[in-house]
Amino acid sequence: MVFASQELLFTWTRTTTAPFARTFSLKAPHPSYPRLTPARRHQMLLTWPYAHLLINHFPVVLSVSALALTILALVLGGRGLWLTAMGALTAAGIFVYPVYFTGNKADQALNDPWYIHSGVIDSHKDAATFTLWVVLAVGVFAA
Repeated sequence: MVFASQELLFTWTRTTTAPFARTFSLKAPHPSYPRLTPARRHQMLLTWPYAHLLINHFPVVLSVSALALTILALVLGGRGLWLTAMGALTAAGIFVYPVYFTGNKADQALNDPWYIHSGVIDSHKDAATFTLWVVLAVGVFAA
């Protein structure tokens, strides 16, 4: 396997003496290998699909955590647990629109690639629209 960075190529190879041992070697990149200029690195850093993948977990984790905290607050009767759960639901409501927005932009950027079955992105968008309104309503109620 070869991993490329801006300055070096990292090569992992198996040795013949031990099947699970790996050797590590550093080589200078091939002259034809494109160097990452600051402008190109800036273009590669954050794309819409990557931004969507980066932030889409926040509302999910916050909502599930808030559900667990709400159940604990009802069972144990703690005001602090209840306030923490409501804070988590409010934060989920705040994060849900940026996730929806980046999802729409990611859909436009991907432009129905061949490796995603037709209709999957549309059904994902329908589920996201429903979730957007539910989490927004719950977030407003929790605030």
